[in-house]
Amino acid sequence: MQELIEQLYYVVHNPLVTPAQLVNNAKLPEYQRISFEKHEDGLAATMEYLWEGNAVEFKYYFDAQDHLQKAISIDLKANTVEVIFDRTVEINELESRFVSNRSAKQSIAI
Repeated sequence: MQELIEQLYYVVHNPLVTPAQLVNNAKLPEYQRISFEKHEDGLAATMEYLWEGNAVEFKYYFDAQDHLQKAISIDLKANTVEVIFDRTVEINELESRFVSNRSAKQSIAI
């Protein structure tokens, strides 16, 4: 139970990835380009990465405090999109697990 609380706290309060970290990653040879633009109340970053000869685009969405809210990958060759992180979904899943564990422990105690 304590571990779930710590995980939830971490996801709620940590930036996880910041725009500055993405800029540092752009210096690596696999990255082809990076761009930033304003998005709602924060920033959106787009990075193109060369993986096994295929170009993959990563999009990162940050809030006004530079906390990562969502990240997706787009395989440009296969034209497939995958959500690799969604803060809202992560928080909801952790909260559900916490409530389920708490309910299970309460039913055992009865």
